[in-house]
Amino acid sequence: MNVIFSGTVDGIWKKICKFAWNKHHVEDSRPKIMKRFALLLIITMATSLSASSQTIKEHSCYLFGFAASFNDSTVYITDIQQLDSAYFYNHEVFLYGRDGYAQQLKNHLKGLGFTTPTAIIFFSDKKKEIEKKYLKLKNRYSKDGAYNFKYLTSQDFLFTTVKPDESLLNRKETTSKKKK
Repeated sequence: MNVIFSGTVDGIWKKICKFAWNKHHVEDSRPKIMKRFALLLIITMATSLSASSQTIKEHSCYLFGFAASFNDSTVYITDIQQLDSAYFYNHEVFLYGRDGYAQQLKNHLKGLGFTTPTAIIFFSDKKKEIEKKYLKLKNRYSKDGAYNFKYLTSQDFLFTTVKPDESLLNRKETTSKKKK
């Protein structure tokens, strides 16, 4: 389908609206489209501003990994491990590089011959919270005996810290200096 734009800006606008929304009365839909475009622009700006103002903080946390496969009944769980230098952002709510930690576990399991692992990371800065999550998950999958439950001890597998890019760390320093 070829769409040719010729004529005034208003004529082009009508053709775009007619092509996109198949409306017969383009003049009536123009304010709605402008409102939607303005809302989309505001949302885009707000998310980009919030992303640029994120500060990254470093402190210790506890984490463990869990891996399962949809093709197999084998389930792997790691010991609860303490990371001395983990990076957090968004007011210390989100662990930076969660996908990197999951990828570490996934790669380790693929090296053991577990072909299609799906890895999940659980983390907390409080040991009691992570122990509660650990026991809940462990009881859920070991209760019925339907799963082949395997433990990965700290001697078998250790998480390594996922460090943010230098540009993010530099932004952390400049953002914290501005607040003072």
